[in-house]
Amino acid sequence: MQNNTDTWDIRTKLLVGEDNYKTIQTTNFLIIGNHPSLSYTSEYLIRAGVTNLTLYYPEMNNDISLSLHAFTVDQKNEQEQLLLINPEAKITLINKPYDSMLMKTYISSNDIILIGIEDHKFAVEACKIGLEFQKKVFCVLGGYGLFDSTQVQIKNIERVKKSKLATEFKSALYKENIRRKVRCIYGEDGQGEGGLPYIFSVMGIYLASQGIDSIITRRPIQLRAEKPEQKENETKRKEQEK
Repeated sequence: MQNNTDTWDIRTKLLVGEDNYKTIQTTNFLIIGNHPSLSYTSEYLIRAGVTNLTLYYPEMNNDISLSLHAFTVDQKNEQEQLLLINPEAKITLINKPYDSMLMKTYISSNDIILIGIEDHKFAVEACKIGLEFQKKVFCVLGGYGLFDSTQVQIKNIERVKKSKLATEFKSALYKENIRRKVRCIYGEDGQGEGGLPYIFSVMGIYLASQGIDSIITRRPIQLRAEKPEQKENETKRKEQEK
């Protein structure tokens, strides 16, 4: 995997603008959990220009299994693979069990909290801590046994419906008086066990994009260069208006 920062760096700056790109680089992102989509999320964040990323994984899978980590080339772990994309990124890896004090420590020191915790108890706790520290909180749920990527949904927690998995999570949040300010990416679990990488990649990029979208300011962008005659005509028009 080669470092292509010179190429996508320029493209990203063009698309989002210098100010937005600086915001992306200086914002601290925390990924917490063991959902299979999270390794895709980390990759897309780094490719988007994120340079401050903390990975809080309760379980670290360094073998060739694709169920938890997408990066398995040469048996290197995810952190090393991400640094191949952008060697200048600061990536912190925490491989420790869930702990309330640890979550408070890591959540309080980051800006965007991306949660993919399978256990609803810990997922709700992470959301609660994130909101207590006034962070932007996003969650990813389910997707196991799903074949149709169009069934992946993105909604604010208060608008979640028609999904048993998501409504159960919604109810768990409501019990903690959390009714807003949590955005969810979810896919109702299908038949069978396990999950398909392309489904988790979709969920992963959705999670990453929601985090990025929450910090950038939209602006109209001219992607095509003006033709010489267009520029000349525009100059003449302005001179005539003087």
